[in-house]
Amino acid sequence: MTFNVLNAWLPNSAVYKTMRKRSEGAASFILRELPDILCLQEFDYYYRHDGVLMSAISDKYAEADTQDEIVGKSWNCIFYRKDKFSIVASGGYNFTANGFAIVPIKDDGEPVPEKACNCHPYRYPENSEEGSAEFSRTRFRSFGWAVLEDDQGDRLLVTTTHLSLRKQCQGNEVEFVLGLLKELQKKYGCAALLCGDLNSAATWGGAKMLIDKGLFDTFDMADEKDDIHSCHQTSGKGTGEPDSMPGGAYKTHAIDHIFTDRRIGVSTYKIYAEEELLAVSDHCPTMIKFEL
Repeated sequence: MTFNVLNAWLPNSAVYKTMRKRSEGAASFILRELPDILCLQEFDYYYRHDGVLMSAISDKYAEADTQDEIVGKSWNCIFYRKDKFSIVASGGYNFTANGFAIVPIKDDGEPVPEKACNCHPYRYPENSEEGSAEFSRTRFRSFGWAVLEDDQGDRLLVTTTHLSLRKQCQGNEVEFVLGLLKELQKKYGCAALLCGDLNSAATWGGAKMLIDKGLFDTFDMADEKDDIHSCHQTSGKGTGEPDSMPGGAYKTHAIDHIFTDRRIGVSTYKIYAEEELLAVSDHCPTMIKFEL
C-alpha cells in the first residue's frame, strides 16, 4: 500500500487541527486492510509526535530506517508486517543534500535551475533536533528504500519517493531516483517496487518518464483494477471544502503509483475512494496484491 496521509504542517494550522482525527482514521483503515508493506508520504514531524497512527499500528508493523543525510526522520517512510518480514538493509537520500536547489512551488517567472526541487520553510519546535538543525524545511523530497526478506528467504526491494509539484523539476528527480534504484538493484539483485506520490500521471510528467525509462506500471499488469483518480479535495485540509469522490481516469489523473522493475503477477490494483477516508487526506490509499 502507498498512502499520502497529508502533512500536519505546524501547530494552529488548519491541517494540524484535524491531524489527530485524520491519524486515527488512517490507522483504522490500515489495520482493517493489513497490507504486508506500507509506504507513507507526508508523514511529518507532527504526525509522528502528536498523532496516534504509529502507536496504533506498532503491534503489527515495524518501520524501516529510511533516515537520510538531513537530521530527523524521513517523511517518506516504509513500514512492514513484523510477522511477515525481517529487514535486511535500508536507507534514504534527501534531494537537497544531493545537490538539488530549492525553488518555490509556484512559477515566479525566474528560470528553474537544471537540478531543482520544491519545498518550504517548516517550523519545528525550537527544542527539537530538527528545529535546531541548519535545514529547517519540509522533507517532502526524498527517496527511501528497504530490502525485506520473508521466512522463505525471498527478498524484495521496496522504495518510496515524493516528487516535486513543479513539472520542470521532475526530470532531474527521476534521473536521481532511477540512478539510486539501479544501484540498489545491482547490489541486492531482487525484484523492486517504486511507490509514492509522483505528482504526475501515467501519461505525463515524472510518472511517464519512469515508464518510458523502463519501469512497469502495476496498474497495467493487474487482472482487476479501479480506473479512478487518486487525488481529491478534502475537508481534511481544514478549509471547509466538501468531501468529494475523485474524478477522472487513472491514466490521466492519478498521481499516486506503484511501479516495478520487472513483470510480476498482480491480481488487483485498488484505489480506496471510500467516503470515510476522504476527510483523512487529499489522497486515496492505493494497494496492489501481487506475487513475484
